[in-house]
Amino acid sequence: WGHKFEPCTAHSFLILLFFKLMNSILSNISDELKHSASHILAAAVMQLFPDAKMGVGPVTKEGFYYDFELSKKLSQKDIKNIETKINEIIQMNLPFQQMILERESAINMVLQRGQIYKAELINSIPDSEISFYRTGETFIDLCRGPHVNSTLDIGPIKILKIEETHWNEDESRPKMQRIIGI
Repeated sequence: WGHKFEPCTAHSFLILLFFKLMNSILSNISDELKHSASHILAAAVMQLFPDAKMGVGPVTKEGFYYDFELSKKLSQKDIKNIETKINEIIQMNLPFQQMILERESAINMVLQRGQIYKAELINSIPDSEISFYRTGETFIDLCRGPHVNSTLDIGPIKILKIEETHWNEDESRPKMQRIIGI
């Protein structure tokens, strides 16, 4: 083959072992837990940036993300503040409670909260009843669930990075900031 392979050093072997172990740990964290964590991320962002427009916040293999339309580009200081707020919310031991609303009431509620992208999502749902989850007194998000019972079940959350994206991954739609966490 013409390639000369160097023997694996102990250091590179340990690095490989570490990444395999981390991948195994991250893949075994339940989707329910990661999904609940994405809601807490959104709740924290909404407390710190009340004018934010929420996009979607799905689970990924490694963790989760949530997309937001914000009036400013997030800084490192903002990231630190978001992480602090996330972990404060977790410590409040708030329950995740499902709410079911009729379609018209659901659209009215999200529009009153300025959540235009959630209204767009509701319009794409064929059901007459729409599911939301409430966390605490004020945070409500469009969601089918399921979730862990309480924020305290989640554990600490770390924001890994922020990426620029567009609503619904469509470059002709508004720019959003994707906050990725584990």
